[in-house]
Amino acid sequence: KSKVEIGSIELYFFKNTHIVNVYIEDQQGDTMIYLRTLDCSIDEINTNTRMVWLNNVETSNAKIRIGKHKGEKDNNIDFLVAYFSPPKKIKRTTPKKVWSIYFGTTQLDDSYFEFFNEDKPAPESGLLDQNNLQFSRINATLENFWLVDDSLNFHCRNLSALERSGLFINSMKSDCIISNHGMDFTNMKIETGCSKIGDELHFRYPGYKNMGNFISDTQWKGQLKNSSICLRELSVFSNDLKNNTETIDIENASISGTFDNLHIGRLNAKLGDKTVIDGNFNMQSLPAWRTTNIEFDINNLTSNK
Repeated sequence: KSKVEIGSIELYFFKNTHIVNVYIEDQQGDTMIYLRTLDCSIDEINTNTRMVWLNNVETSNAKIRIGKHKGEKDNNIDFLVAYFSPPKKIKRTTPKKVWSIYFGTTQLDDSYFEFFNEDKPAPESGLLDQNNLQFSRINATLENFWLVDDSLNFHCRNLSALERSGLFINSMKSDCIISNHGMDFTNMKIETGCSKIGDELHFRYPGYKNMGNFISDTQWKGQLKNSSICLRELSVFSNDLKNNTETIDIENASISGTFDNLHIGRLNAKLGDKTVIDGNFNMQSLPAWRTTNIEFDINNLTSNK
């Protein structure tokens, strides 16, 4: 059992909806989902095709906390997912009937998202922790947003957010697909305080339940083009880079492997104003920068005094 509350619902001409104070607790009595306001227009609900068409969706001061409480095996949201899923013991003789929801233009204002694992040590200040992610000041405009079964498909026109570690995403633009087994970001442009990253990244993982092992269980594949990375911003992975003032300008590079066993191929980059490098790299044991083993095959290295 969990507590669910809705402050009020206003329906205008059976189309425009205004909902205030949506509150859903997890089974431990903590806040799991809270929406201060939710506004949308209902264009169509078709029970034959199992499709819902919404538009002008806007929510403000949303708060979402997903993760594992101390001693628990499952994520706190799993009970809610199971409630809307058919019993596993029932043998399916017909194709699964899936509802599709189209959100049109969606606006998120000043929202918060947290992923936590209380069985893991408390996060260290200033470092990005895969088991304790906290994004605040989330503002986003999403377009052509489809929710189909466990998959999200949308165009991110713009997104900004601040992570607990201090990493600030000034702007993100991308075509996005997110599902239980992967994430795809194409036509991607990300800007942070002093870095710019493009062009595409793809992640494959065993399931949402394994997101706490993102470093070792998630396969990366991607292509970086015309990107610029400030090394001091990578200090969210290692304090060793905190005082580094250099910038890597990447003309082209491919990425594959897991984060702790990463392959960077066909790297064509410039470090600072004087060093140009062209080659392939294998990096093992990231994000522990001091103990990372690096193997490389250099095609060209030029450095001027």
